Amino acid sequence: MKSGDWAERIQHMQQRVEQLRYSVRRSLTLSDALEEVAATLEELSVAHEELCQQNEELLESRHALEAEQQRYQELFEFAPDGYLVTDVQGVIQKANRAATVLLNVPPSMLSGKPLALYVPNTERKEFRTQLNRLLAGETRGEWGMPL
Repeated sequence: MKSGDWAERIQHMQQRVEQLRYSVRRSLTLSDALEEVAATLEELSVAHEELCQQNEELLESRHALEAEQQRYQELFEFAPDGYLVTDVQGVIQKANRAATVLLNVPPSMLSGKPLALYVPNTERKEFRTQLNRLLAGETRGEWGMPL
């Protein structure tokens, strides 16, 4: 149930309480009033159960997502090939173990550094050209350079 639905149900119950008050003033018997209150409490109890069930489902989903995230993090970290994750400007955000070995740089020294620093000077112009093409939305099958 969406939060808007809950707000609507609560508003409906508030209106019923107001109707009860009005009815009591117009000679509704105490027995009738108590039955209305009991019915409203039953609806609140059902709504509470639904919320508890939804909360459990959300927790289960969260745990499943966390497990998947951990799994993919391990696949990334222990992949046999070197992988670098960069932002659109080519600044390294993450590097796996194979990449740190390949570049012979400790992991803590890679994050936040421009990838261009690890590209030979003679290849940097072509590297930036390729990066700009990617930023422009052009796709390329494969491109490599010597390190």
